[in-house]
Amino acid sequence: MPLESRPKSELSEQTFRSIPGLVWYGQPYGPASGHQALFRFENSYGLSVVYHTGSYGVEAATVLYEEHFTPSDDPHVDYQDHSELSIIEALGDDDLIYPNLTKESFVALAERIRALPNHWTREITVLKIEELER
Repeated sequence: MPLESRPKSELSEQTFRSIPGLVWYGQPYGPASGHQALFRFENSYGLSVVYHTGSYGVEAATVLYEEHFTPSDDPHVDYQDHSELSIIEALGDDDLIYPNLTKESFVALAERIRALPNHWTREITVLKIEELER
């Protein structure tokens, strides 16, 4: 269904810009027409949020950025080259993609992910605890 004939998303650029961690907002790369927002949080997690002709409403994919990677001047390249889609086990969900988000459900998801401990520090802590238990 063409984007113009779909119900208008209640998630606006203003909503995305109000969430700390937004690193890029604009037209998605590739053939789809619509919008994309990329978030990178201090804990190494992030979100790719899209609303385009092929999406299920507003969709968010959870992202994990590489450890010790220094962002470049192009956040979209950083997203493509230094991150991977990831199920965030600490959320207790089995979801990689969160479809049909409302403004409230998106803000809640972003806050849940931002509140998680740093992925890489958490991994080191778990390894040290396991070593002590041996």
